[in-house]
Amino acid sequence: MLTRISDYRLASSCLRRICRTKGLSFKDIEVDFDQSVGINSGRICVGKPKNIGQTIYLIISTYINNSKDILGCDLFTDERAKSDFLIHQATLLRRMVYSTNFPQWDEGKPDDAFLQRLYQRSLVWTLMKNIICPLTEKPIKNVVIVAGESPYIDVSHYFKEGEVDEDSSPKEEFIFLNEGIDNEAVKNAHLFVGAIRAHELSPIEVIRNILDADLFMRIAGAVKTALLDDENVDEFSAVLFEILDISPEFYSRDKGGVVTAQAGDTPGASPMQWWYSGLPEKMLETYRGSDWSTYEALHEVDEEFWDEVEKIRSKKPQGEGVAFNDLLRLKQLHTIDTPIDASRSMQSMLASQRIW
Repeated sequence: MLTRISDYRLASSCLRRICRTKGLSFKDIEVDFDQSVGINSGRICVGKPKNIGQTIYLIISTYINNSKDILGCDLFTDERAKSDFLIHQATLLRRMVYSTNFPQWDEGKPDDAFLQRLYQRSLVWTLMKNIICPLTEKPIKNVVIVAGESPYIDVSHYFKEGEVDEDSSPKEEFIFLNEGIDNEAVKNAHLFVGAIRAHELSPIEVIRNILDADLFMRIAGAVKTALLDDENVDEFSAVLFEILDISPEFYSRDKGGVVTAQAGDTPGASPMQWWYSGLPEKMLETYRGSDWSTYEALHEVDEEFWDEVEKIRSKKPQGEGVAFNDLLRLKQLHTIDTPIDASRSMQSMLASQRIW
């Protein structure tokens, strides 16, 4: 089966992001598994990888190392920066393949591919049945899932009816799910995209509409219920947006809304919990700056207060300061909206402002 870089979503999204920051157009080329690592006849050759994680890394590293031949210029002119970036990607991809949250023993994995239906993958079935299908007015499809381990097919891939011409493959449409991935958050994010495609919908448009309608908290809630951990919710969200190449906006559990991070389009950068692209601390430094909004909002009020203080001081003998009671009354004028009761003592008015 002929494959291209775009058939591997994490790899293509990462490379597209880097090309975009360099002002270059991403060039989607064929992936060859029959030759040693490098570029040959306009194809990117990745040799014989052991698993899908290694395949994704080899695509990224080979593309970057040979970017001058592919794009006409180097994506990284600093060798140290390039080395650090590739090491970081290798570390994150290893976490994707060998998850610590959901460890799986090799003995517990099936030797051969097996068939399931979408309803047997409870998280994605719940998301489709209770959120996506009602919103898009699409009937739920209990599509076939072929679960197996392969270094040649992405974490999840939707095949239309008749697209695969093999005796052992289903004759109807199906989603291939790569069981070579241990990380359930990563695997479910990919399967979710495949399920949306199986319903003849555009995953990018669907997720963007959900974000615009502030409904992503429902997806996050279902993921939290299924995967039990807030870290898995962040990882699911991060991978989902990464493979769809959506701008860095995602659900915030603390704020209950959508937030946007700075430096989202820096090479290898991503917001907050975006584990796949990551972002070294030093890369954020150039985007940081002082926030003057609070100063500007309070500046006028502050100046008005000190002008009043100076008026009182000017009426007193030289060297004599402003009495504390006068300062309290001035401050009260600037901080209390309700009219002041002149018959009340200062002590009684202060008592209502105390919190102890």
